[in-house]
Order: sequence, then structure tokens, then C-alpha cells
Amino acid sequence: LNYAIDHNVLVITSKGYPNSRTMNFMQQVINQWPNIPIYCLVDADIYGFEIYCQYKYGLPCSDYQSLCIPSLQYLGLHFNDVYSLFDKNSPCFIPIDKTKELNRIEKIFHTDLYQCLSPSLQQHLNLMMTYKQNMEIEALDTLSPDYILTYIERKIMDISARKRIPLIT
Repeated sequence: LNYAIDHNVLVITSKGYPNSRTMNFMQQVINQWPNIPIYCLVDADIYGFEIYCQYKYGLPCSDYQSLCIPSLQYLGLHFNDVYSLFDKNSPCFIPIDKTKELNRIEKIFHTDLYQCLSPSLQQHLNLMMTYKQNMEIEALDTLSPDYILTYIERKIMDISARKRIPLIT
């Protein structure tokens, strides 16, 4: 919380898939502050990935296409991170046992979207498919009650350092 206060971070939550009000609000933020870094934190599952893609690229054939956030950066949960924090057999992992979910992941591999993804996000999907596991953000609470804040701060600092994005202070 101190990090958010010290660096003027705005946190927006949205339950589930993007809705028009959240998308409109985000568009207003971008119009007002076009250089503000915007990050997305979602569960490490296919639905979290789809939510990220809908915010970043919009929904094809809908009004949301014009409300997309091209500058949106994927904060996590990323499987590279969770596999470094948890044993692969941890009860925090949720097995993907639905053919529907596996088919959704497999389908992405054969789209233009997959080719546009960063190597890191491609690896994220590959790990999800290989290990057939999901993880919810709440699993970070098992490490410590406030670990989510540490995770967010570290990820923002890593992304900022890689892209040389100045932190807003």
C-alpha cells in the first residue's frame, strides 16, 4: 500500500470479463494521462489471459474494439513467477481438467494473436498447457497475507526497468 501511495498508483478492479463502464473509464484515464503506465493483474488461467487480451486488444466485432488499451502491460500472475514461488505439486495449483479450457488454450496457439504475443506470454501459455494447471491470485496469500503487494511492486519495477519507463512520483 505504501508503494501505491508513494508512486501515485491507481488501482482498478473489475470482476470477471471487461465491461463497458470499466473500458470507458480506462479510456478516459488514457486520454487524460496518455503516458501513464497501465498494468493488468489476473489469475494464471485461460480466463485471466482472455480478460487481459480483451482489455489490450478489444473484442472483435464489438464496440469494445475502439476501447482497447494497446499500452496495457501484463503484470501476472505469470507461470514463470508462480513456479519459482511454489512447488509444482502445491495444492495452490488447480488442475485443468476441462477439455473446454484446454481447447481454448490450444486454439490460441493457432491464431495471429499468438504470433503477436511477447515470448514471455507465449511461454506462459505453453506452461499452462504443458502442466495443465491454473492458479488464482489468492494463492499468493498462502506465502504471506500481504505478499500480493510485494508481487505487484516487484513486477512493476521489473517491467519499468526493462522498458525504462519512469515511475510516476
